[in-house]
Amino acid sequence: MERLRRQLRFSNRLYVEPQGSSGGLALWWDETVNLSIFSFDRFFFDGCCSVAGSDTSWHFTFVYGEPNIQLRRPMWTRVMEMRRHTSTPWLLMGDLNLVGDSTDKRGKRPPTMLDRTILHELISVCSLREIGFKGLVFTWTNRRHGEENVRERLDRALMNDSWHRMFPKAQLFHCTRMGSDHSPLLLSLQAIPETRRKRFRYELKWQMQTGYSDAILQGWSTDKTGSPLFYLMSKLHNLKKTLQTWSRNVPKRPQEEIDKLQKELDALQHNQSSISTIEQEENLIKKINTLWAQEEAHWFQRARANWINFGDKNSRYFHAVATRRRQNNHIFQLKDDTGRILDKEDTILNYVYSHFKQAYSSQHSPNYNLIADLI
Repeated sequence: MERLRRQLRFSNRLYVEPQGSSGGLALWWDETVNLSIFSFDRFFFDGCCSVAGSDTSWHFTFVYGEPNIQLRRPMWTRVMEMRRHTSTPWLLMGDLNLVGDSTDKRGKRPPTMLDRTILHELISVCSLREIGFKGLVFTWTNRRHGEENVRERLDRALMNDSWHRMFPKAQLFHCTRMGSDHSPLLLSLQAIPETRRKRFRYELKWQMQTGYSDAILQGWSTDKTGSPLFYLMSKLHNLKKTLQTWSRNVPKRPQEEIDKLQKELDALQHNQSSISTIEQEENLIKKINTLWAQEEAHWFQRARANWINFGDKNSRYFHAVATRRRQNNHIFQLKDDTGRILDKEDTILNYVYSHFKQAYSSQHSPNYNLIADLI
């Protein structure tokens, strides 16, 4: 666990050790948020969260519900007593181990009356409501075959009105199951802006594609003659054009293919379990793992962080570094020759263009555009 935490760059942690081979909780966070833990035990973390540098804060309770049906009532009574009269923004999220009604379960016996009573009482007493979700309806499966297969929606995110007013666009995602019988929960507090399309560039992930070596050999072959510099520039130009043509048949982003395969995996997991669907799930998971390696290479190249071990599955970290580089490279203000501050994009572009046009203008200036195109 500690090795994974360090790889994901979480600087803070809190653990509840497992009892034997089951249970155990882990809470990780980084320096972008401030966390105050009020109480915790083997079933929950309860505390307050705020974004660093902000006065806005909200309470959270991350839960692992009591698996023993005989002990569930006391555990949930404690949670309800903690937040019964709170008016501060509050989020309750995790594996509640409660099934609300018959629509939350498929297979074998219907939900117990105790589960339904506890969940409805929790929502009523604490004035909570569910955060709408997308993805799989059932978040847990016993992974058995045929009529023995059971699926339930055990994992939820509940909020009170104050929290909803603070994050009106919050959305919960039930992600695809991979290494667990539970679906991971991903809570998005705000919309993620779209990224701009990038120009053509050499991609490290191409080295993992079939046909890469043949494209390199074809692109490097040229019958041009001339000076050594012209010969090299011709080879580079020909290689660039060949890779441009070849790359049109290569997925631009491994994530696109990953999303496609995960949709297929979602569809399989929505169906009743059988021997054939379990085998198909395993094959799809293998393909997704291979594509994740390509996605890691994609962000590794943009982050320019070659001091990280390439096999550490740090796509999230590389993405963060690449995003930070884009922010650092953006010019928000510029001072001209008269000392005036330019802060509009078109004004900055015109000033920079005029400056370099004057600086590099000469009667016999080289054709830089041609050189750039050949590299």
